[in-house]
Amino acid sequence: MLIGEVSRHSGVSVRMLRHYDRLGLVRPATRTAGGYRDYSPDDIARLFRVVGLRALGVSLAGIKTLLDTPGTAEPADLVDELIAKTRQRITRETALLTRLTRIADAARDAGREAEPALVVVTKTHPAEDVVRLAALGVTDVGENRDQEARPKAEAVAAALGADAPRWHFVGQLQTNKAKYVVRYASVVESVDRPELAEALSRALLLRREREPEAAIPDLECLVQVDVDDRADEDRPEGIGPRGGARPEDVPALADVIAGLPGLRLGGLMCVAPRGLDPEHAFRRLAALGARLRQTHPEATALSMGMSADLEAAVRAGATQVRIGSDVLGARDAVG
Repeated sequence: MLIGEVSRHSGVSVRMLRHYDRLGLVRPATRTAGGYRDYSPDDIARLFRVVGLRALGVSLAGIKTLLDTPGTAEPADLVDELIAKTRQRITRETALLTRLTRIADAARDAGREAEPALVVVTKTHPAEDVVRLAALGVTDVGENRDQEARPKAEAVAAALGADAPRWHFVGQLQTNKAKYVVRYASVVESVDRPELAEALSRALLLRREREPEAAIPDLECLVQVDVDDRADEDRPEGIGPRGGARPEDVPALADVIAGLPGLRLGGLMCVAPRGLDPEHAFRRLAALGARLRQTHPEATALSMGMSADLEAAVRAGATQVRIGSDVLGARDAVG
């Protein structure tokens, strides 16, 4: 049975079937003369076992172990895994509710009618966590390293298709990585120099040439601003470079982005300087944003604020905040 027919009978998307094949979960034993996957009755039976175990909440890695090495996981082990995952889900839902409540309370205290959007930063967390966040209603997630984000975005797209959340790239980005980031990111929040904007534009136009049927939208770009007004020698040691254009360079960089094909100027982003009052920094960004909108009224986004300074960001006018470990919990760094 060919992959399209298997998809129709099983309800599993073609993209997910290909993903299962790459993982070795359901790998057809044969191919047709034309090279197409040809599923046997045994392959289809294995697929339905995968579907059933996924419905119970078993991880893909756990399913592979259960199917490939029978007897290595006892029923009690499976029950323990499901209990642990249920507890994790409850913890995650509680954390998400707490953050959303904080955002709503901060907006209410500031007298704002509209609440800022939530971008959950998923760095160091697996694709399965992003899928679970999407099931909880999260629509935007952020990553700061392309080598981690790229395979994760591919796995999430395979699992969710058009229901996958939007990806925000929020870390410092080298121009040679632009061609990769445009494959999955809807927003790049860390554009801090014209060379990067030009690289993103070239990469997106090239992708459109290679995928004419995909109707690829413009890439939203935010100018990352360095709002730390201290001299370099006066800044705390050990925090590493955070990037960002100088405030006086923002208008020219915004003009560059707005004039490049394939890009859309979305607004501004900043990271609160360590050791300084974050609200002062956020209000500085908000003032820059107000001036920018005089020439670029479409640049309405103000991405600022994380877990520790969420309320200050909302008071200053943030349109979106970036929250990571407070929703997903701490996890060891990748790489």
